[in-house]
Amino acid sequence: MTYASLLSVGAARKDVLLPPDWYFFFGVLVAFCVLVLLAVTVVAYIAKRNWQNKNILPIIYQTFNYK
Repeated sequence: MTYASLLSVGAARKDVLLPPDWYFFFGVLVAFCVLVLLAVTVVAYIAKRNWQNKNILPIIYQTFNYK
C-alpha cells in the first residue's frame, strides 16, 4: 500500500488533533459549579429548617410519671 493508492480510494491523511471546544468546556464547568452550589444550598436549608415540629403537645402521663 502506497500513499498514492490510499489517495485513489479516498483514504487521505487528515489531522487527528482538533482544537478544544472551549465553549463546551466552560459550559460544563459552570453547570457543575451551579449543581454543587445548589446541593450545598439545599443541604444548608434542610439543616437550618431542622424539620422538627415545635408545636407537639406534651403527653400528660409521661410528664406525670417521669418527673
